[in-house]
Amino acid sequence: MTAIYPMPSGRSSGTLLARRMLSQLQAAEKRLLRVEQQLTTGRRIQLSGEDPGAANRAVALQRLLELKEQFQVNTSMSRSYLNATDTALSGVANLLADVRGAAVQAANNTLTESERAALADRVQAAIDRMLTVGNGSFRGRYLFAGSSPSAQPFETRGDYVVYNGNDTVLRSPMGFGELLDTNVPGQELFGAVSRDVQGIDLNPVLTPATRLSDLRGGEGIRSGTIVISDGVSSRSVSVSETMTLGDVARLLAANPPEGREVRVTINARGLRVEMDAAGGGSLIVRDVPGGSTAAELGIARLAGSASTPIEGSDLDPILRPTTPLADLGIAWDQASGLRIVNGNTTHVISFSGAETVEDLLGILNRSSATVLAEINAERTGINVRSRLSGSDFAIGENGGTTASDLGLRSFTLDTRLDSLNHGGGVRVADGVDFTIRRNDGVELSVDVSSARTVADVVQLINNHPDNLDPATAVVARLSAVGNGIELVDDNPVGAGTLTVLRATGSYAAWDLGLIPSGSDTSGPVSQPAAPATASVRFAAPHDVNTALRLVAPGTGTQWNGVSIEFQNSLAGDVATATYDAMTRRLVIEVADGQTSANTVIAAVLAEGTFRAELDLSLDPTNNGSGTVVAPAGIAAVAQGGTPEVLTGRDAGVLETEGVFNSLIRLKQAIATADFSEIQRLQTLLDVDSERMSFGRAAVGARGQALDAITARNEDEQVELKSVLSDEIEVDMAVAASDFAARQAAYEASLRTIATMFRLSLMDFI
Repeated sequence: MTAIYPMPSGRSSGTLLARRMLSQLQAAEKRLLRVEQQLTTGRRIQLSGEDPGAANRAVALQRLLELKEQFQVNTSMSRSYLNATDTALSGVANLLADVRGAAVQAANNTLTESERAALADRVQAAIDRMLTVGNGSFRGRYLFAGSSPSAQPFETRGDYVVYNGNDTVLRSPMGFGELLDTNVPGQELFGAVSRDVQGIDLNPVLTPATRLSDLRGGEGIRSGTIVISDGVSSRSVSVSETMTLGDVARLLAANPPEGREVRVTINARGLRVEMDAAGGGSLIVRDVPGGSTAAELGIARLAGSASTPIEGSDLDPILRPTTPLADLGIAWDQASGLRIVNGNTTHVISFSGAETVEDLLGILNRSSATVLAEINAERTGINVRSRLSGSDFAIGENGGTTASDLGLRSFTLDTRLDSLNHGGGVRVADGVDFTIRRNDGVELSVDVSSARTVADVVQLINNHPDNLDPATAVVARLSAVGNGIELVDDNPVGAGTLTVLRATGSYAAWDLGLIPSGSDTSGPVSQPAAPATASVRFAAPHDVNTALRLVAPGTGTQWNGVSIEFQNSLAGDVATATYDAMTRRLVIEVADGQTSANTVIAAVLAEGTFRAELDLSLDPTNNGSGTVVAPAGIAAVAQGGTPEVLTGRDAGVLETEGVFNSLIRLKQAIATADFSEIQRLQTLLDVDSERMSFGRAAVGARGQALDAITARNEDEQVELKSVLSDEIEVDMAVAASDFAARQAAYEASLRTIATMFRLSLMDFI
């Protein structure tokens, strides 16, 4: 009879019976061992195969717990940095209050020189203390360097303070999709960087390499399908795989309606789509229902004519660091460069070797001008800020138009008068504010009470009723070099000197920079008037004792460009001179090899327009006895005539509005007893204190947010651990009871086996 395993059979062999009993004993041991492991480890399952569903859920829960634990580490670290920041700022408010008191004391004009020196030392001590605070570090990281925590934020440079950090906030993940600011940049607390000098929209042109994601101000073009039709047949073109505008143009041109030709041109601002005229019909470009690709590319047209191309709308690409300067959509003077005044030093910046926007930014940022240049938030132009506290900051021209072309000139015709002189504006009187005396003696009385911008002041001067004759007018303009209002007197008949006179009771000429503060008249002109001159050299052997110099009859630019010509038309030592005002030519007729230089001089003087003299610059022994030979063509051109120019001070300088700027300027103002400046700085110190208070409040708010996040994370971890426990941990009471039962069963099995193996045949006789 066949045995039914594992039921024992009295007719089974001893070997089979032993194997069956051992197998049952091993199974009991295995079950007992599993319960013993559960009791020892507290885990219900040891291997994922024991309960795959629970194991998968447990792995996900454990990963989530690990992330929560990391978030908790992040919050703890961030909390420590914020606590260090708060500790560093703890004494700043009292320090600024003490300096504010020193400023009030310094405004007293009865203080002695030693008392002022003591107050200045007190302010210097505050500067040193503030530098220590600003360069505070914790765990090897500078607290106020922005996103450059390894760079020392503040350093002194002469009498000034430079900020080497940035205004980027460090953020740390505190939860899923949750980032929290964990530092306060030095700019936010100390006001370490000036306001932007904001450049204009550089309007980069489109090229085949322009990325679709850069179009429409960075919004990009959504992928989709464009339908091109001639009114009879149509072709659907998917542009979902395209990356650049060139890809789109090639794809559309390669997929015209059947039997037609389509040409797509990339212009500076947009696309141009046209279809061959031979087949007639109407060029139609549209989106599929629900699409918007053609509309966003600016080429959608639901009805049209084959002879009328589609002129796409402006696609407005953004400015990138890699944008070539040659692709800027503006005409700009790259050769002249610009001038930056910072730290009481003028820095000439040249862009001659720059090829991309990144090159231009690098030249500015690596220059000695201590500026921060970057693409603006809208990604349309360039902004420049100063990183130097305690000094005036300005960007002006270097004799060209570079700064104006890029929109980076800090003093423009649009500059408001109330922003001049660090916000002090222009102080006017009732009636005339100043008088301009031209070099011909004519006086122009100017009342600037109606002016609101620099352009208004310029127009008041240029449109003055007594200043309308172009031959004698003084022209007001922006300075050709640097900044400021410039007066140009190109009047060749005037014998006087261009001068600005202050009206009694008005400070407008001071505040506009036309007259030095404290003076009633303008100083020496920045450029004296000079006449145009022309030097004539003759070829050997007639180059000895023949060099001539011709001088225009008056100063100014009107004689620049007059050509000097010689003609061989006479005989003997004779010469004639004729000036033609229409053609601007001085024609001198001579006899080649016979007319002496002295005779030429006499002829020019007799004509009376130009003055002629011997040129001794190359031949000091030149006596004019040599004979001349008429050169071929124009012998010389008169150049170098300049008008009289009076350049005013740049009243539109900027400054880094922050605590270091206020303290450094206060120290200087106390030393020079500049009471108006001390009063201005008292207001700035109040602003600095408020900024510090708000900054410290922000630190506290972030600390409170961290506390809330920490508590929430702890609660979530408790809940997650509870759920994980339900999935993989054992019920100890049930396991203990199971262990006792299985142990008893195991012992019973052992006794049964022992009893059965003691039986012999004799037990059955």
